[in-house]
Amino acid sequence: MSAPVISYGRLVSGEPPDSVDRTAYAAALRKLKSRSSLNYAAIGSEVERPVSTVHGWITGKHLPYARDNDDFATVLELLGARDIDRWMDILFDLRVV
Repeated sequence: MSAPVISYGRLVSGEPPDSVDRTAYAAALRKLKSRSSLNYAAIGSEVERPVSTVHGWITGKHLPYARDNDDFATVLELLGARDIDRWMDILFDLRVV
């Protein structure tokens, strides 16, 4: 199964991907990170989480647990994501897939 195509404009705008697909979600997160001036250490410091945890979330290595929702929402804000509620809804759906 091939990964869905996400329009370049959508990723630039900070909006979440259209579909519930872990690969697309991770790609959108990585694109947000690439456009941010913050490094992983700075993001980790802001949410008081280890750099490895934040890196894992953003690169798609692992999904944040439900207990991490507030911290992950803050990470999304720091990266300039729009429609954070939608990002979180997709994350919830990915957890149950």
